[in-house]
Amino acid sequence: MPGEYVRFSGSLGVKQARPVVVQRHSKTSTRWVTIATISSGRTGAYGATVRAPSAGTYYVRVVAPRIVVRGKVFPALVSATKNSVVVAQTAALTIPTTLMSGQSGTALVSFRPIRMGRTIALQVLRGNKWISVATGRESSRGAASFALAAGAPGTYSYRAYAAPANGAAAVVSVTKRLVVTPAAVTTAPVAEPLTAAEQSNLSAFDPATGSVTFAGGPLAGVAVGDVLVSGPTSATPDGLLRRVQSIAASAGTTTYATQPAALAQVVTNVPDALSSLPLDVVAEQVTAVDPGVTITPASGRAAKVAPRTFVQPDGVTSVDAPTVSFGIDLSKEVTVPGSNAKVTFKMNGPMTVTPRAVFQFDADWGQVKRVEMRAGFGTTSNLTWSVSTPVGTSLANALSSHWSLLTIERWYGAFIGPVPVAVRVKLELIADINVKGQLSLSWKSATNGELTAGLRATAPSLTTPVPVVTTPTGTSSGPSLSLSGSAGGTVGGSLSMYLYGVAGPSGELGVEAKAQASIGSGGALTCSASLGPYASVSLNASFAVLGFTWQHQLWKSSLAPWLRWSACGAPPPPPKPQLVVTPSSGIAGDRLTFDASPRCPAVPAGYFQIVSIKFTDAAGVPFNASWSVGTDSTGKVTPTGIITPVQSELLEDLTGRWYFGREDIPVGRYTVHAQCERHPNDAHDDGSVTQTFAPADYTVTGPSQRLILAPGAVEPGQAFEVSGAQPCPSGTVGVEVTDFDHVYDPVPVDAAGNWTRTITLPGMATVPYLEIGAWCMASADGSIRRSYGHATLTVSHPL
Repeated sequence: MPGEYVRFSGSLGVKQARPVVVQRHSKTSTRWVTIATISSGRTGAYGATVRAPSAGTYYVRVVAPRIVVRGKVFPALVSATKNSVVVAQTAALTIPTTLMSGQSGTALVSFRPIRMGRTIALQVLRGNKWISVATGRESSRGAASFALAAGAPGTYSYRAYAAPANGAAAVVSVTKRLVVTPAAVTTAPVAEPLTAAEQSNLSAFDPATGSVTFAGGPLAGVAVGDVLVSGPTSATPDGLLRRVQSIAASAGTTTYATQPAALAQVVTNVPDALSSLPLDVVAEQVTAVDPGVTITPASGRAAKVAPRTFVQPDGVTSVDAPTVSFGIDLSKEVTVPGSNAKVTFKMNGPMTVTPRAVFQFDADWGQVKRVEMRAGFGTTSNLTWSVSTPVGTSLANALSSHWSLLTIERWYGAFIGPVPVAVRVKLELIADINVKGQLSLSWKSATNGELTAGLRATAPSLTTPVPVVTTPTGTSSGPSLSLSGSAGGTVGGSLSMYLYGVAGPSGELGVEAKAQASIGSGGALTCSASLGPYASVSLNASFAVLGFTWQHQLWKSSLAPWLRWSACGAPPPPPKPQLVVTPSSGIAGDRLTFDASPRCPAVPAGYFQIVSIKFTDAAGVPFNASWSVGTDSTGKVTPTGIITPVQSELLEDLTGRWYFGREDIPVGRYTVHAQCERHPNDAHDDGSVTQTFAPADYTVTGPSQRLILAPGAVEPGQAFEVSGAQPCPSGTVGVEVTDFDHVYDPVPVDAAGNWTRTITLPGMATVPYLEIGAWCMASADGSIRRSYGHATLTVSHPL
């Protein structure tokens, strides 16, 4: 290659040190030109290194002039002529012309002539600078491949690059352009969503045989192997997801023999922002079961609403499903077995129920990434419960009263791009009171919030789902007990969830109250009671409609009671104030804001207090991320409190905001715990806990953003570039080199959020490496929005 160092060597065949001249001439000239003057060794061996000229064919020879040494004549020597061909460097790049945001591709680079081990890179043009986004070494074939990950929509320029090597200059390929389009739902070629006209012609579907009948001729473009997909219709209230096995047309109708299909067979990519489907209620049926339950208003809710044909509107939005409000006035007398005595059970008060359904389906280019199916109900209630046994009657075995309050069945429709989805949820609301011993008990309970249960699965463990449960909050007054025994009550429901008519997760969930009283030897009455949620999730059969199989299984969730108390007739302690984490999810490195209200209790003179915060993972294991912030004299968290990270790389901006900055935080759900601690001013050990807060959840949805350093190693006095693998959404980027304690002026970002900072290492630097950190800052107030973590740059010190 032009400029490359070339070594010529040989032997004169005479053992005598003497001058040697290396000469060459081009193919178009016969004039010999000296390119190196050297001396041979005493054995006659010689060697010379020269730089290759411009591309072309050259002829090279070695000449040893005549010499006389101590009277001995050594005649001139001329070697045979050798051909030397110099070829021009070339570089080539092949990349996709278009990708969608989040889609992966491959960049192929090749170089000629082949120089195995040469440093090569894939570069992208950012502003007016070429930045290396991936580096490697040239293979024995003179080629390499790099993975491409499409980022924000836009047009990007790429080139292949080979670094200078052995005297040869760097070489770059012709620029290639990649157009990144906004992420969109993509479907497989076999997907055949039914149009509104085709839905209206769908006259019958037999789930037992799989036969689907349409009025008229065959559907346009539908062949054997295609998958028919429909949302809820009058003929298919549970929708349709069926693969065509055969087609038969006769007498004005067309019948398709089908078998079950899977959602992953028709949907191949779902952008993260579209994975949570807004479910639209298309039909419902509400029925009061017990005469003591009165639905308000009664009109329009006693009979099933006929499902309507569900056609995708211009924009699918969530519909505020109606809330079922009802009053409860239940009273039953149950005869004690073996006697005429009767036990009285009562429950009354208002209650509302709003059925909930959650369906999330996320796929990346043919691979399902995450699925969640969950159902339940939002509820508010204010109920009074009572149970009493006859005087002189003690129940050796528990006696209970059970009420089926009402049933609610709802049909939902949604769209994943053009593919309709059909979900059905059936809820049976029940109440139960039980008693044992000789007891009189009454209490009041109030609940507010959502109670849902279901399953979630995340790649690569899609076939092993985990239960997901949300619970409301509750309070209680009482209980008022007398005599001795135990009693309890529950109000909740059993639910079933269906996807395209296939039975999926089911569960039992509700609110449970328990109480126990006993009379001691001295006649003293002791009592204990609790109030809290309960939940279990199960699959009654294998479930494969998603594209992978969930096997039959039962999960029981252990949920802590909201309240416990031990005094007879005494009110329970007030509920813990709730810790609020904003936002509730994000990638590792995103900003978190904590708000704990009410404030910590005031401390006396001579003490200070802090709010201590720690994290536990989904299994309850403490996570290596905890810190604390000071408070003022009133217990308010101070904006400039001291934040102390412990065994973590958490960042802070001293304004009451914290960040997940560790790059090794696994994706998943974490529980955030907080408590107020009192400390003496003259000591550093932990003080007493003055207030604990109800924990909050935070979900890490992806890894930290990463730094890119180019090159990966520098010498003192040389420059290097720092950039982010992902863009900064807005504002500026701060960069810090920790080993020589320098924080650089904020780096502006371009319209796409891309940024680059060039840094020159001091010429007298002696450190073996540098730690580089960066963070994305908001333009409004300069606060940190997310962290890029840290990267290490090797510093080489040549001898």
